[in-house]
Parts: sequence; structure tokens; C-alpha cells
Amino acid sequence: MKKVLFVAAALLAGSAVFSVSYKNNTYQKLADEYTKKAQNALDAGEYELSVEYSQKAEENAALSQAYIKKMLAKAEADKAMKKASDRIAFAKKISADRNFPMAYSAAEQAYASAKDVYAKEDYVAATDYANQVLAALADIREVTPLPEYYVVRPWAETKDCYWNISGRTYVYNNPLLWENLYQANKQSMPKPNDPNLIHPGMKMKIPSITGEYREGVYNPAKKYDTYSAVASSRPVVNAKPAEAKSAEPKASEAKAEPAKAEQKSAAAPEKAEPAKTEQKQGSSLISNSAPASPSVSDAK
Repeated sequence: MKKVLFVAAALLAGSAVFSVSYKNNTYQKLADEYTKKAQNALDAGEYELSVEYSQKAEENAALSQAYIKKMLAKAEADKAMKKASDRIAFAKKISADRNFPMAYSAAEQAYASAKDVYAKEDYVAATDYANQVLAALADIREVTPLPEYYVVRPWAETKDCYWNISGRTYVYNNPLLWENLYQANKQSMPKPNDPNLIHPGMKMKIPSITGEYREGVYNPAKKYDTYSAVASSRPVVNAKPAEAKSAEPKASEAKAEPAKAEQKSAAAPEKAEPAKTEQKQGSSLISNSAPASPSVSDAK
């Protein structure tokens, strides 16, 4: 009898702790009711009945604890999902899908997973996925897209030629990639087979060579990010160049890079003779030379 009394008292004390910790749910209300019944049975000397009620009170208190834990996890998930949703909305607003495609794609995938596990009431996993969205989009920012077009200016002012234009940070940041410009614009040139001759005022297209997004015409008043091919897997155009003629620029023309660049990122360019626009070694054209300075009047 003493043992039964001890067990009843212990279970009653445990269920009372649970009833104090959690409120306002069905399980806790049942736990409270069974706790009272157990106490009444204990006071009446019905020890076995008191143990039975105490056990039921403890079971419902445990269910109440699990329920409250789940609701707390849900509240945390709701908060994280809201932050993730707001961040994705901001990313769309600043065109992060174009300017930060890898980060944006990772965020969308994580958010889809968050919604999926949330629907299955796995709120802890939903919070984790929502936090992955925030991590993926942590470094996005509003940027000015790289220019898609460039209007050629006189050689005397800017030394505009395919080589120099290609080397500018908002174009390809590498003069050796100048042939991508030439191939995209040769049909607009007076002599398509001669890359030496480009006219001031010519609207030159700057093709995307590594998947970078470009729009609009270059504006010197705008600040552009430096072009980088690191994040892209698309290959750079590497068409075989035609041999360039060593023509001096006419008075109304800007000078273009006289020889086409072999697009080898690993090898250093060969040094060309200053007065020549091309140089042959055996049967291979050495075409990584810098342009020769014009010997006639600069283009106006």
C-alpha cells in the first residue's frame, strides 16, 4: 500500500509540473482534469485509482509539451519563411535573377523545399531551408547592367580600336578577347575583312560571351561593375581570325586593332614588331600584338 501511495504521489507531482508549464490546449486541459481526479482519489484513499488518473495526467501533459514544442517550431518557421519570401521579392525587384543567377537559383530551390516540408509540418526543416534562402541572397545588390552597345569615338580622343575597347572593364576586361567584338560587328564595317577600320559614331554591339547580362548603350556617367567570366561556364567565342591588313586609319575613321588575337587565356602574347600589324612564324599567325600607333592624322 505504501508503494502504491508513493507512486501515486510521484505521478501526481510530475503531472502538476507539466500543468504549470503549458496552458490553453486540449491535452493540457485533460492533464489538469486528471490531476484533480488523481488528487481527489488520493485524498479519498483510493490509491490505485489515483495512480491510474495520475498516469493519464502525465500522458496528456507529455502530449501537451510536444504540442507546444511543435507550435513554437511553427512560429519560428513562419518568421523565417516570411523573411525568406521578402528577400526573394527584393531579389526579383533588383533583377538578381539576371545579375546573380546562381545565388537566385539556389534561393528559389531552397524556398521551394521550405514550402514542401512546411506543408508536411516539419517546421524545423522549413526554418533551416528558409535560412538557406537568406544565406544564398546575402550578397546580392542592385547593380547597373553591363552595356550591350558602345558608340565608337575618334582615335585622337579615346584610342578606340577593337583591342582597346575589349580591354575596358565594362566590356571584357581583356584586350585578347577583341575578336568577339569584331565577329559581332564586321558586317557593319565598310570593309568587313579589315578589322583595322572602324568609324567614329559606329554603334558597336558587345555580345555576351559568358552568359553575362547586358543592356543599353555605354554611358560614361554610369558606374559599371568590372566584367568577370568566373561565374559562367559558357565558352568564349574562339572563331579563327582572318589575317588583318596593315592599313593606316583614314582621316574619318578610328583605328581598330590591326591583328586578331588568338584567344588563349593561359599563354602570354607574343611581342610584335612596332611598325607591323601582323607577323608570321612558320605557318601560324602571331596575333596577340598590341596595335601600332597611327601614322596619319587622328580620326575626328
